[in-house]
Amino acid sequence: MFCCSVISTGGTAWCIELVPCPLGQLITGTFSHLCVLQQLTGTLTLAVFSAVLGSLQFGYSLGVINAPQKVIEQHYGRSLGVLPEEPLLLSENSTETQEVHPSVVMYWSLSVSIFSIGGMVSSFLVGFIGDLRGRVKGMLMVNVLAVIAGLLMVMAKMWKPHVMVIAGRCVMGFYCGLSSGLVPMYIGEIAPMAYRGALGTLHQLATVTGILLSQVKPHTHVQ
Repeated sequence: MFCCSVISTGGTAWCIELVPCPLGQLITGTFSHLCVLQQLTGTLTLAVFSAVLGSLQFGYSLGVINAPQKVIEQHYGRSLGVLPEEPLLLSENSTETQEVHPSVVMYWSLSVSIFSIGGMVSSFLVGFIGDLRGRVKGMLMVNVLAVIAGLLMVMAKMWKPHVMVIAGRCVMGFYCGLSSGLVPMYIGEIAPMAYRGALGTLHQLATVTGILLSQVKPHTHVQ
């Protein structure tokens, strides 16, 4: 247990230091001691774990687009009519590579870069949404964007793959920009002062864990 030494100035209480103290100890005058619980609880652990799932999604979305590049380019090429319906089969020992059409390269580059553009735009709205809806409701609300992005990319083969994937990546980038701002903000506010630094690093830990998960197994089996 720790107590916060508080000084009141102009009707505002300021915490100047944390000191060990018995429960309920008071000092007369302008200073008082407010006892603060400085330990991890099950509720706090669950809240932090739930929050960093958004950071995990952010990291996964950063890296997942790289592994299936060739498969996605083939779908783009067939959709645009610049590649045959059946992909060219090369022997394992062959050094030949199938030339990629410039239109396919353009749409593939846009599929990758649109994620960052969406995140850049949404990052300016983090404070607005956090103040308007609160931290918890804000994180719950932006999860709708992740669901929409996932549905767009899952249904890519039903229409024009290059349009659906680019739209999905844009929405996912918008979600990740909001999530990467709301999550550390929320954790920093609910974490006890003694654990604020340790819990604050979980945002970055979850992000790099998501990147690792996206690279563990190549997605070349996707057809």
